[in-house]
Amino acid sequence: MKIRFSAESAADLDSIFEYGVQQFGFARADRYLEHLIERIEGAAIFPLASKAYHGRRRAYRRIGYHSHFIYFRIADDTLDIVRVLHKRMSQSHHLR
Repeated sequence: MKIRFSAESAADLDSIFEYGVQQFGFARADRYLEHLIERIEGAAIFPLASKAYHGRRRAYRRIGYHSHFIYFRIADDTLDIVRVLHKRMSQSHHLR
C-alpha cells in the first residue's frame, strides 16, 4: 500500500521534529520521528488493525505512538495520512 502525506501532516511532522530538537536534542528527536514513520509504515501493512475515529464530518482511522495520534484514511491502495496530532490537542478542531 502506498503512503501519501497531506500538507498538514507533513507540517505536523516538521513541527514535532523541531520541538523535539529544541526540547530533547537532535538524536532523540530524530529517533522519535523515525518511530512515528515506522508506525505509519506498519499501518500501511495492516491498516484495519487501527482504531476507527469519527471526526465532525469524516471517518478516520488512528494509531498512537507515545504522545501523538496519527490520523489517516484508506483510499484504494493508498494510506492517506491526514494529521499527526499531540494527544492533548483538540482532535475535533484539527480534523475537519
